[in-house]
This record gives sequence, structure tokens and C-alpha cells, in this order.
Amino acid sequence: MPGTLEALDFLARDFFDATSNNDANGQNTLLEKAREQAKGLIDKKEQKRFESIYYVSLNIVFVLLQW
Repeated sequence: MPGTLEALDFLARDFFDATSNNDANGQNTLLEKAREQAKGLIDKKEQKRFESIYYVSLNIVFVLLQW
């Protein structure tokens, strides 16, 4: 459903797969797609929730790149 966090479900699954495959380029591409999706979020509560999920994902990528 556009404008909700449900729209990010497929991106989350793809991000998990990219992480499992150590695909940093894929992770970065998916994070950019998620950022674009976030621009369409209508509910302020969902925007805050997305920001938390987004920053956790960025930290995961950073930690994995340090390995």
C-alpha cells in the first residue's frame, strides 16, 4: 500500500538478502530506494518509525563493511 511502511516490506527482504550475500552495492541501492519511499509516507508516526529503521540499516551496513 503506497504511503505506508508496508511499502518497505519488499525492500527489507531484498536488503536482508543483500546483507546475507555481502553485497554492499545492493545494500546501498536498496537504502536509496527506501529513502525515496519514505518521502511518500503520510503519517508522521510512520516517518519517525522509518527513520529509526533506516538508521539501524545504515549502521548494519557500516559494521559489515568494517569486517
